[in-house]
Amino acid sequence: MSLKRFGQWLLLAGLVLLFAPVLLGMTLIMLLATPFLWLRDAVLCLRWHHAYGRHGVRYLAIYSDSPKWKSHFENAVLAPLGAAVRAINLSVTPSFKHTPSLEAQVHRVFGGHREHTPIVFEFRGLRVREHRFHAAYLEHLKHPESNALAAELVKLLGSSR
Repeated sequence: MSLKRFGQWLLLAGLVLLFAPVLLGMTLIMLLATPFLWLRDAVLCLRWHHAYGRHGVRYLAIYSDSPKWKSHFENAVLAPLGAAVRAINLSVTPSFKHTPSLEAQVHRVFGGHREHTPIVFEFRGLRVREHRFHAAYLEHLKHPESNALAAELVKLLGSSR
């Protein structure tokens, strides 16, 4: 083996030894944090079922007054779900995101930071399934013949029965 090749192997071994503790520490943190994240999610689901589920409310819908989707969302999504949905219009309650309410916590935890409105959360036991409509509405506006919006509606309304 040439001296240059040996130097490359030595550099690689040094880098592995240098970063191994960092990677091991990050892995350990993730392994320790995962059960707590599952517990947080389960507690939120139990709180939802206690507050709304026993009254037949299985869905939480968050939307806004955007002209791109407001009327269609209210008629095609909220109306078929009827009394089984708790709907929150962010345009009417702008401080919603910063409140400690159960709905705001569900939106922060399960909604994330992308395509967070319009969105419908479906509570099934200790699981939450989110139905994101933002991209589907934008696709529908650009290409009305697109099936993205219809497909998301079928996924949501098919599971409501």
